[in-house]
Amino acid sequence: MILFYQFNLYSDVLEQVYYLVASLYGWWVWSQGSRQGKVATGFSKPKTLLTWALATLSLGLILGFVMSNVNSWLPEVFPQPAALPMLDAITTVMSLSAMWLLTLKRAESWVYWIIVDLAAIYIYFTKEIVFVGMQYVVLTLMAIYGFIVWRKSPTKN
Repeated sequence: MILFYQFNLYSDVLEQVYYLVASLYGWWVWSQGSRQGKVATGFSKPKTLLTWALATLSLGLILGFVMSNVNSWLPEVFPQPAALPMLDAITTVMSLSAMWLLTLKRAESWVYWIIVDLAAIYIYFTKEIVFVGMQYVVLTLMAIYGFIVWRKSPTKN
């Protein structure tokens, strides 16, 4: 979180707080499902997919607008303009959506992760945060693997 603040990636700062909460919730939900024998994964219906995509894009654009102006509104907290505010905001909202979809065991979460990870590679290498960029190369490979495994899963719903 501190690293992202230092590089003016303000949306990523907020994202880290969400990840902590969503991870704990996801762990609890998945552990409950495992006890009940529920491990089904699959894609949502087309209407649900479209709803998620439109909500994600809309919220991403709103957050991008906020982050584009946050240094003007709160210069004491955000003294520098946000770096890549629209891309950072959209990928942040996509990450939030992906995390929630993963908690719900929806296969489209992996598609979100792959898109987010590819954008993150660009963002972090552009900002010369090489170690984090390399981490996202690994995360991209993991997301591709997760997608393949879930597509082959015999327990789809």
